[in-house]
Amino acid sequence: MSEPNSTGTTPGALPPVQQKSAVPKPPGFAVAVLRAKDDESQGRFEDALREYEKASALDPSDATVKHHIAILRDRISKENDLIH
Repeated sequence: MSEPNSTGTTPGALPPVQQKSAVPKPPGFAVAVLRAKDDESQGRFEDALREYEKASALDPSDATVKHHIAILRDRISKENDLIH
């Protein structure tokens, strides 16, 4: 095995894995997501959708929230089709 060089790394070794720095979410984001999850688990899908939309407005880059929005919109649409 090679000895570390002057930079403290071993020649030929892979560089250390760099962790992505966690970007803090905007105030209110976590509360909106928690409310949405609670509403969703209780079958209040329109309320859950509104809360996820609030969270998405606070952090438009959050793909998980966008995914939940798409699922809920589809579910609500299908339920409305069954009613009408």
